[in-house]
Formats: sequence, C-alpha cells, structure tokens
Amino acid sequence: MNKFLLIICEGTSDRVTLYLPTKNFINKKNITIKPEITHGDIALKEDATKESCQKMLKDLIDSYKKNYTLNASDFFGVVHIIDTDGAFSPNDIYVLTQKGYYFDEQNGLIYTEDIDLSKAINSQKREIYEYLLSLKQISNVDYKVLFFSRNLEHALYNKVGCSDKEKETLSDAFEDQYKDDADGFYKQMNDILFNVPNNYDDSWNYIMTGSNSIYRGSNFIILLDLLNNYKK
Repeated sequence: MNKFLLIICEGTSDRVTLYLPTKNFINKKNITIKPEITHGDIALKEDATKESCQKMLKDLIDSYKKNYTLNASDFFGVVHIIDTDGAFSPNDIYVLTQKGYYFDEQNGLIYTEDIDLSKAINSQKREIYEYLLSLKQISNVDYKVLFFSRNLEHALYNKVGCSDKEKETLSDAFEDQYKDDADGFYKQMNDILFNVPNNYDDSWNYIMTGSNSIYRGSNFIILLDLLNNYKK
C-alpha cells in the first residue's frame, strides 16, 4: 500500500503551483499525494486560537483517515504550507504611516496605519504557529509546517501585491513549466532558499529571528529532500 501525503495549502494558487510538480517529483515512489485548501491562513480566521487550529487540523486529518480508510501508520505525513507575511517580526520594526500596510525590505521595516492592530494580528499568528510547530504530530501523524516568505509569489518571483488574476496566471505558468520537470522543480525550490537553512528546525529559528520573515525565502525544499530520501 502506498504511503499517504496530505499537503495543506492556504489557497488555490499554492495548490496549483505545488501539487502536480510535487506529484511528478515522487512518481517513482510509493506515495499518494493529496492537496487540501484552507481558504486562508487558519491562524487569522475569526476567533482562531491555538486549540481551535489544532482541532481543525486534527478534524481534517481524521476525515482523510475515514474517507480513505487509513491508519496513522499509512501516512508519509502531513505538510502544512503557510505564508509568513512578515508576521514573525519583532515589535520594534513597525512604523506609522497615513495609509496602507507595506514592507520596507531594504531597512527591515513594516509600515502600517494601525501599529497596535498590526502587532496584535502578527502576535496571534506567531503564537499559534509556535504552538503548532511544537506538536510534531497531530492525530498521531507526523506534521510539519513549511513556509513561503512573505508569500509564494514573493518567494518564487519577487512579486508583491499580486491580484487574484496575476496569481492564477503565475501559478498556471509554473505548473506548466515544472509538472513534468522534476529536476527543474527541485532546482527552483533550492534556489529560493536564499538565506534559509536547509534544515527544518534551523529554518524556523531563522524565520522567527529579527525581520527575516519579511524577506524572500522558503523551506519547501525540505519536503522534497524527505521525499527524495524515502525508501519503502
């Protein structure tokens, strides 16, 4: 029986960008991959807490166990893809501006029209993901959180503020380019490490440090390395 890999994405563009290239990457492995979309960051949903996010993920994993008649041992794992959105930055980098919310990468600053609100939102996100990262397993299944910083379009293309249409165009083009090119896909994901360490714990220590979560980077390559090294 194939191992089961569940990839949880925040949105459609993430799923389109990552699903078929990753599926092709493991086409000679005994792994079945399924994508799931949460329609936004679960840590920023209304009334989100550490406990509610853990329960949502557990319910999702349990639904896959039921629908596909799986035990925990049948899983390769669950990989949860998120955008950092600069949320793991310290409180002293926020600067008041009259309108909007934007990043100054050159100086490592976040400009916002409501500093207290921005701090509160980002603090909630950080608290929830620090908790989820500590779990290691959910519903007895190995669980990892991987990130794109500040988001997928920023990490992959150095584009910010993309419209939904632009995201769709970019994701479709990426899928077409890499859905049958495993080596090219791996190289691309390795190229967007930038300064992020190619180690799970170290990558999170890095992105949680200083202003690093506003700069380009991703640790998605860690999943590809795990898949590459998998032997049934």
